Amino acid sequence: MRSQLTPLRLWLLVLPAVLATAATASEVSILGTYSSGDFGGAVDNTVQSTWLRFATGDRYQFRVAAPYLRIEVTDVVIQPGMGSIPTRREGRQGQTNGTGGQNGQQMDNSTEDDFSDQESTTATSSTASGLGDVWMSGFMRLLGGNAKVYRMDTGLEVKAPVADETQLLGTGEWDYRFVLSGEYRFWTALTFATVGWNQLGDPEWVDLNNVLDLVVGAESDPLWDRFIVTGWFEGNQETITGLGNRTAVGVGFRSLGRFRWRVLATAGLSGPAEDFSIGFGLSMGIEPPKTGVGGVGL
Repeated sequence: MRSQLTPLRLWLLVLPAVLATAATASEVSILGTYSSGDFGGAVDNTVQSTWLRFATGDRYQFRVAAPYLRIEVTDVVIQPGMGSIPTRREGRQGQTNGTGGQNGQQMDNSTEDDFSDQESTTATSSTASGLGDVWMSGFMRLLGGNAKVYRMDTGLEVKAPVADETQLLGTGEWDYRFVLSGEYRFWTALTFATVGWNQLGDPEWVDLNNVLDLVVGAESDPLWDRFIVTGWFEGNQETITGLGNRTAVGVGFRSLGRFRWRVLATAGLSGPAEDFSIGFGLSMGIEPPKTGVGGVGL
């Protein structure tokens, strides 16, 4: 049985890195999100997640993030009429990331055959909660940065499967995401984009496709020297055959300074996207420079 990584143990692992990088650009963030939708299937699901993240560095960056999840899955049981066979629709919901995107831990909804003489339906809900899978990331600046109007980074994100997959809090498999991101600043706005290649491990209950994902957006110059508005489009190829590609749009509003807050929201456009997702986050410390995420991610 896999040993569970508690938040206390996680921060005992992170603490040496925090102390070693105290003199560099480092921040600690917490972000809570609420997502709801059928995620491309036949039943409704809600996901509440609270992310804790540490990030440090400039030319070379390190990040580690861990979520605590609460997932509610709705099952619909169809009571048949005379001569029919009972049917059941089941929903499976995996872990989402900070923006509502699913990054490899996707929804698998399966629906058996329906029958014409159904009498009634009964909805039942099940809830699971616990620590989700831990994400560890390393990035390197390739071009620009500092006083230049452009910057490009590349990096690798690794998902360590510490969540309880029997409760569908994770897939129980290692995932890898290879990232290339960049930004360019104009007179009144900054544009950014990220392309990621996701190599996803297959859990026992579903085969996952390796997919490309994309985030493209822009953010304003500081308003009244205190606030920034961000808008973006995000999407990825279908991770489960038959669910289709996921697309969504988002908007964010955040403050500046050593103690910062942010609010963000996304709305699904197609495929296994959430109907909507909302989030609120707090960050402390000196924000490390980063490309391709702006005010979107944690």
